[in-house]
Amino acid sequence: LTQLTGGSRLACGGLTVTVHVANAAAATLDIDPSPSQASLEMMPNGALLHLSLGRAHLVWLPQRRGDLIAALLSPPAGLRPGEWVPDEQLLPRVWGSESASKAQLNTLIHRTRLSLTSAGLNGPALLERAPGGGATRLRLAKNATVSVG
Repeated sequence: LTQLTGGSRLACGGLTVTVHVANAAAATLDIDPSPSQASLEMMPNGALLHLSLGRAHLVWLPQRRGDLIAALLSPPAGLRPGEWVPDEQLLPRVWGSESASKAQLNTLIHRTRLSLTSAGLNGPALLERAPGGGATRLRLAKNATVSVG
């Protein structure tokens, strides 16, 4: 194993990372806090997601991705926004009477994460899969304000 020091470079698959050494006074920051507000505006061909994470973020989501976020922001009875929604409850809420597989759900989650990431957010940190799969959630602050319309 090689010791990494300031200026060390790692390269893999066309991506290069350079190590920078922070000074002793450097503070850690929560660069991905949970959203304190989330609202989703459904449109004829998609949805507009408004998130507040220290500042306002706006994300355009195509139809099915908007449906996924809508299902997570207004989960089935007994669940609150930000809680894990089991796949068995999520699939019919997103696809309706069409049948869909967990593979299709995983693909949709991946694409939705990409949309969030393209908008400058940490998609994988916001749209989480439960360890081992089986449930999904949109990470929210404890007392987040949520609306879907």
